[in-house]
Amino acid sequence: MIIGVDNGYTYTKNSKGIIFPSKVREGEDLDINNVIRVEYQGRNYIVGEKESNYTVDTNKANDEKTLLNIITSIGMSVSNKSNIKVMTGLPPLHYKAQKETLKSNLIDRNFNIKINGDNKSFRISDADVFIQGAGPVFQNPTKYINSKTIVIDIGGLTVDVCYFEGLKLLKYRTYTLGMLKLYSNVISQINEKLELDLIVADAEKILNEGIKIYGEQQDITFLKPILDSHINNILTNIKLDFPLKTMDHIIQIGGGSICLNLDIPNAEILPNSQFINAYCYEEIGKVRFDG
Repeated sequence: MIIGVDNGYTYTKNSKGIIFPSKVREGEDLDINNVIRVEYQGRNYIVGEKESNYTVDTNKANDEKTLLNIITSIGMSVSNKSNIKVMTGLPPLHYKAQKETLKSNLIDRNFNIKINGDNKSFRISDADVFIQGAGPVFQNPTKYINSKTIVIDIGGLTVDVCYFEGLKLLKYRTYTLGMLKLYSNVISQINEKLELDLIVADAEKILNEGIKIYGEQQDITFLKPILDSHINNILTNIKLDFPLKTMDHIIQIGGGSICLNLDIPNAEILPNSQFINAYCYEEIGKVRFDG
């Protein structure tokens, strides 16, 4: 079985439809209905817990939370004694420096993990690492082979931008302007204006659904300048580094693409944008492992 795993800074997703917050802490929790309890190498972990901290270490390859998120995602998707081939990714800025370490942490290894009390044993017989955000071009090469294309991937910690001429990646940039920075500013402003004590993990739901106090929906239009400032900051950086006006295709993907929807003429937000990296990784894996 080939699985694509996108271990983002806010969510871990895989090509089989599994998604959970990329949060890991060591210990146990009695609230068994709302967390993923993981036992690995004799240690207990809570994965995906709202109150835990996000992983913001840019050296993901050497962060044990990265491995735990990836193998938990796989374990939730496979039967016992499965043989797996895994394709995952890294931001363009860190790809060259970290890809071999991350690959070696996965490839040719047997994993025994207990997830919510269920034992899962599987082997990762092959693994590889791809550039985060580059997948859509290689997933549909006939569409882009004679075009200039920019892919903008808005994730949790970073915004990754890849510029292609045909299928050749000519330039990439990683900006630390992902959704977590926006969420932090949003929560600070809400707590100040509405005299609340919310945490960063509450921001995503508030931006999507608003917020109620004593059952009454609150006016949060005061957040618009924060959103506008964040969007303008992203756009300014991209416009300085890339020739947007000469592009044939501008693609927006990632969990933050729908929330922000950058105001770029002729830009396209791909369907299932939050899962698109994971889906692309699986398709690329089919070529790389079995081609």
